[in-house]
Amino acid sequence: MCPTDRRERTLASQSVNKYILSIQEIYKNSPVPVCVRNQSRKILYANGAFIELFS
Repeated sequence: MCPTDRRERTLASQSVNKYILSIQEIYKNSPVPVCVRNQSRKILYANGAFIELFS
């Protein structure tokens, strides 16, 4: 693998990580209740609005 390929891979990885963090912030700060469940309906993630509404 040449250095250019590694650099491109690193930049792509950083870009994806930045995107994931921005999406997480949107869900976290949303006034709309949001939760993510798995196929067994177990809650994997719930934002503050969801917790406030259902607790």
